Amino acid sequence: MLVLSKKVFIKTVIVLLSCLLSISIISITNNPIVHIATIWMVCIIAILSLKIDFTHPYCWFSLFFSLYSSAYAILNSLGFETMGYDSLNLLLPIVFLSFIFLIITPKKNEVLNNNFDAQLKNLPIKFIIATCYILFLLILWSLFCVKWVVSVVSSVL
Repeated sequence: MLVLSKKVFIKTVIVLLSCLLSISIISITNNPIVHIATIWMVCIIAILSLKIDFTHPYCWFSLFFSLYSSAYAILNSLGFETMGYDSLNLLLPIVFLSFIFLIITPKKNEVLNNNFDAQLKNLPIKFIIATCYILFLLILWSLFCVKWVVSVVSSVL
């Protein structure tokens, strides 16, 4: 049975709520600067949730991934000619980042643990949580696709 400490659970919930908030902000607005701010908000909240521990993937991975993901929007907002900017350019990276945050969790391993049986017991619960999260994201994605199709069809008619 997976035992999650209250502190780790609260940190995970805070980071995932910030991801959901940024997803909703990106889906509502069309401003690339707001989109850049939301992905960096998620990155900063993840880093601060671990008290700036750069050895944990929440810090170094989210930092570099946010820089990579927001580069196109930054170039577009600076006026460089691009192929076109869409809110999906930063929506999908935040969805991916939230999925990574769910899998990694803010739990720190202080000492190397050689108890493989205990680690194998945790695997099914993580798999179930990840599967539920993927299904949720697929439902969310289908809602965005339906909204886009309706807007395209209404603009043609």
